[in-house]
This record gives sequence, C-alpha cells and structure tokens, in this order.
Amino acid sequence: MLHAADPTAWGAANGGSRPHRRLTVADVMSTRLVSVTPDTGFKSLAALMREHRVSGLPVVDAGGHPLGVVSETDLLAKERRPRLPVLTWLHPGRTIDHLRAAATTARQVMTAPAETIPLHASVVVAARRLHDTGIRRLLVVDGEGRLAGLVTRNDLLRVFLRPDVEIRKDVEGILRRWPAAGAGRVRSFVEGGMVTLAGRLGSDEDVEEVLELIDLVDGVIGIRHADLETGDRDADPAVRDELT
Repeated sequence: MLHAADPTAWGAANGGSRPHRRLTVADVMSTRLVSVTPDTGFKSLAALMREHRVSGLPVVDAGGHPLGVVSETDLLAKERRPRLPVLTWLHPGRTIDHLRAAATTARQVMTAPAETIPLHASVVVAARRLHDTGIRRLLVVDGEGRLAGLVTRNDLLRVFLRPDVEIRKDVEGILRRWPAAGAGRVRSFVEGGMVTLAGRLGSDEDVEEVLELIDLVDGVIGIRHADLETGDRDADPAVRDELT
C-alpha cells in the first residue's frame, strides 16, 4: 500500500512526478543580509542595526559560516546590567546576562550556536523549528554550511497568502493523478485557502490518502469533505456537479 506521506513513492506510482512542488525556505528567505565578524565592536553592532533597521545580525567566520546571532535583546543586556562593584564581575557565578552586559564585541554578546536550517528545507519544517524553539529567525545555510539567507516568522506567513487559483491547481493535479479520483469523479473548490471536495472515491483508504496529500499543499488551511463518498459506482450527478 502506498502512503500519501511518502510523496516519492506516490510519484513513482503515478507517472513519476510529484503532485506539486512544496515551497522551501529558499523561496521565502531574505538574501539581503548584514552580517558581522566576531570582532565587530559593540557600538558598530548598534549602529548597523539602526542604519539597516534590522533586529538581528548574523555573526560569521572568515569562510562565511554562521557562528551566532546578535539581537537587540543581546545588546539591551548592557542597559540591564546590575550596578555592582567592579570586583563582583570577576565572580565565577555571574550569569550570561552579566557576561553580555560586560561584552565589547560580537563574539562576547552573540547568542550561540547559531540556529540554522538547510537552504532546501520546507517552510513547514522551518515554521515548526521557530515555534518549538521560540526564536524569531533562522539562518539559512547552503550545502557547504555557508550563510545563504535569513528566514523569519513573517517570511513564513507568505505561504498562507497563495492565491486560491494556485492552490486549486495543485489540488486538481493530485486528483487527476489519483486513479480512483479520475474521470471527474471528484471536484474541488477553494476559497480563502479552504478546500472543499465533493464526489466519489474508491475506498475510505483512498479518501484518507488523498486528504493527506492535499493537506500538504502550500496555502491549504483546511479541507471540507463531507460530500466525498466512497464506492465503485459513479457519483450522484447532483453531488458531482455541485461545485462546477
């Protein structure tokens, strides 16, 4: 049995092609980056953030590999530093905030290691990483581990702005390639990212796997399928034509 969660196997059994191309971080990331070296001074970091209106600066080594990120929060630790005697700063039990407050370079103030993601990872994987870690950005790296871009939470929201006509095109592509949905037995309609299906598929298993594939289409926020029936006989024309 083929499972919809395995798009490679699905494609091999249905003409050798996948039903649609999923968006990757490369499609939505920003490539206009302002990066710094580990030795960039504190005031230069603040000036760069202000000049370029960014909230974070990737820190890279001489080969362009990300080491960490300096954020506004990291810099503001300087303002939050406790007003303690100088000798207190030498105590081995001082916190990370103490260390950042005393920092003078990017190496000392940055959050490390850098949170990175491969160039061709899906936007779903990126969104899950941001959600699970609670961070605001991921550094995108190429096959050599070099900094290639930056993806933020706002960038990932673009996937939900796909036009309905593009989403429906992908959905129809899945239905055309699914044997039990051929010959117009299943119709689709998309409004506001919500997919509605009506018609007939061969079995409950077919329904489950088709729904899994459609759920993977970028921009889909939900699927209504109350009018999607199962069985080998032709669909009721009234149901079949409901969405035409």
